[in-house]
Amino acid sequence: MPQQENGIREACALPYELYVEGRVSDDKKMFWLKMRSSNEIFGDKTAGSPFSVYAPGKSPSENIRLWSYGVAAGDTIKEQWALSDFENNNYHLFIHGPNGFYREFMGDANDPLVEIMCGYQNSASGKPTGNIALHIDSAMPNPVVIEIIDNAYKAAPVSKTVDAKSGEKIVLDLSKNHGWYDLTVNIQGNKTFAKRYAGHVETGSPSQSDPFMGGVV
Repeated sequence: MPQQENGIREACALPYELYVEGRVSDDKKMFWLKMRSSNEIFGDKTAGSPFSVYAPGKSPSENIRLWSYGVAAGDTIKEQWALSDFENNNYHLFIHGPNGFYREFMGDANDPLVEIMCGYQNSASGKPTGNIALHIDSAMPNPVVIEIIDNAYKAAPVSKTVDAKSGEKIVLDLSKNHGWYDLTVNIQGNKTFAKRYAGHVETGSPSQSDPFMGGVV
């Protein structure tokens, strides 16, 4: 099969500030998804975004399902699915966006009461640093261990204990990757729940193409 030429190249700055998160509803019957194209960083220069959502597992009516969305700059779209629409009531969704943006959510009605949000670290002046910031809040009665696995760029695994009813912020330095990331967040002891985040952090400055695709990591 044809392969991409090795190495990385200069890449233009792109005005994307994208967020996608999902969780099980409080009544444990639905899975909620929120897709946002924020304009907090780039203002009126912000680009809107397409999102493609895939459900790879079997459903009562079909095998592979696809939904397409367009989110205007500064806007948010919310969607929901019944857990009964997924095979064995185990939700599993892939979300693709522009410039390598990707999210994947897996779990079931027994997901732990842990809220995980993937955002972008800002400097003291409010400008993005190019790093990812994971915000974690736990409503579990006991501490939980969050595990972060790098899927592509060979960063060491990160393990963090989050105390009951407290929050943590974990910043991941992406400077060696030129702002590119691909990571999976697990909760120790839970084999069904996982969140995967991948893409590129846009800062408004030119960057470099993906070093993983360029075969340099």
